[in-house]
Amino acid sequence: MRTSEHWPSELRALVVPQEFAPARPIADSRLGNSIDRVRLRTGGFGVLKCGGESLGGDEAKADVLAEADRLAWLNGLAGAPRLLWDGVIGDCAASLVAEHSGRAAHECSDDSEHAIESAARALRVVHALPVSTCPFGARSAATDVVIHGDYALPNVIIDRDTVGVVDWSLLRIGDPNEDIDDAERSIRRNFGERWRAHFRDAFEERN
Repeated sequence: MRTSEHWPSELRALVVPQEFAPARPIADSRLGNSIDRVRLRTGGFGVLKCGGESLGGDEAKADVLAEADRLAWLNGLAGAPRLLWDGVIGDCAASLVAEHSGRAAHECSDDSEHAIESAARALRVVHALPVSTCPFGARSAATDVVIHGDYALPNVIIDRDTVGVVDWSLLRIGDPNEDIDDAERSIRRNFGERWRAHFRDAFEERN
């Protein structure tokens, strides 16, 4: 949301109002919500996401609210960004998170092996999150784990040996193969079929 006129005081206290630009092309926002890169008063950058009647409708609003709830539960675990603030701006639900530095995994074609292995390692961490304390869903099978729900390469951010994971609105307890299948489809689309097998080998290395 590119005007700070209606920002609540808590958000103004965190963000330099005039120094922000789109975090990524708006076309990449699948629900029509806004995703903006903002400069934090404490230094560094954050990502401000808004969704509501004027930005994507009810589905976009629900997506922002769902992700904020999940980020609060994660509290920075499994490479999730830190939730700095969530609330309302105008008719929209909004959240502010600390930005991960680095590049999305699908942009790392100059080092595909490292990107694939980083994504596999990060997914193992996601699936090791505690099912017993997860409030999002319930086990229907003994093999169910906490899953990301949209584990594609654009949602994996790599900065050398540090891996972040974004877009957590679909986190829930579920079948781990859902994440694995999502990852493999994304790898095939971005890097080619041979890297799909490499991902599977790297993921299963310690399982």
